[in-house]
Amino acid sequence: FAVGSNESGQLGRGHSNCNDSDNRVPRPVTGFGLERITLVAAGYSHCAAVTEGGKLLLWGRNLFGQCGTGAACRHVLAATRCDSGALADADVRVVFVACGGFHTVALTSDGGVIVFGNNRYGQLGTGNNDRQPTPERLACAALVGVRIVGCASGGNFTQLVSDDGRVFAMGHNVCGQLGLGHTNAVHTPTKLDAQHFGGKAIAAVACGSSHMLALTVDRELFACGEGN
Repeated sequence: FAVGSNESGQLGRGHSNCNDSDNRVPRPVTGFGLERITLVAAGYSHCAAVTEGGKLLLWGRNLFGQCGTGAACRHVLAATRCDSGALADADVRVVFVACGGFHTVALTSDGGVIVFGNNRYGQLGTGNNDRQPTPERLACAALVGVRIVGCASGGNFTQLVSDDGRVFAMGHNVCGQLGLGHTNAVHTPTKLDAQHFGGKAIAAVACGSSHMLALTVDRELFACGEGN
């Protein structure tokens, strides 16, 4: 079910009418058919859902390709199966998804990371600033042999968590939201110093527009970024 703004079709009702009174109360999202949904995520104006079978559906604003259609377009008005690029492989099973302001990050059952959408600040971790409308696996030296099991996306940045509790950051960093001790944008996944967390492993991360929270395995909470 979805409720609120619908100027980009992010309510998944097959239209982008903002004045529909139905937008003010929860109504079903269309396009799922008989697929059972196990997880949802919302960005600034796009949404994603993971099915029980490990498939990914997206809808809403797509000007940067954040819906993974393979080409940028204005809107995707109903939940649409993402089956382009790396997600075209029938054996790929998505287990988690996070929506940033205008980008999307999906985790696969084998610990891989698939990214697409806006990349102006390097939030996709590809080493450049090129937008990516087609879902592609993130391949870089820092993640070789690393199994990613958690992630969160802020406005224009991304945080990844490995199965052994390490955190890797990428993207916009003007407020220090990456937790790297500086304010420079980072275009590839960069490991945070574990000493920032008292040497403890991280269990989960959450991102706001320009700040990040990290929860250790023994339930201590750390924060960095914009604090005004």
